[in-house]
Amino acid sequence: MERKPLSSTLGQFFAFSIYYLVIMALGIIIYSIIVKEWTGLIAGLIFEIFNYLVFARKLFRTKIITFDKDHFYFKDESKIELSKIQNIQDGKITYLDNGSEKSIFVNPFFPSTNHKLFYKYFKQKK
Repeated sequence: MERKPLSSTLGQFFAFSIYYLVIMALGIIIYSIIVKEWTGLIAGLIFEIFNYLVFARKLFRTKIITFDKDHFYFKDESKIELSKIQNIQDGKITYLDNGSEKSIFVNPFFPSTNHKLFYKYFKQKK
């Protein structure tokens, strides 16, 4: 069966852009320390903290997953049955794995059209 990605291309591009901004802010901070430019250091720290609090905190926890009608798959090709999913809410999927409850996060920005299909498969298996 064909696997479908749970995140959209636009969501992946947005995540890449946020990672780039975080690295750029770190570069500004390092440069400001080297040249002893305190206003640049303060601006870089404020920019870094803003990016982390608003965007990166969610994106650093996300995983790329694909799904079909019966399972969802992680990047390392391990799979979990859709019937083991307990809850899907706000980019967080809670599931049972070997008797313990685990959570994964998917990209919450710009969800793909496949989210509705994934939720439909989840409801059918529940």
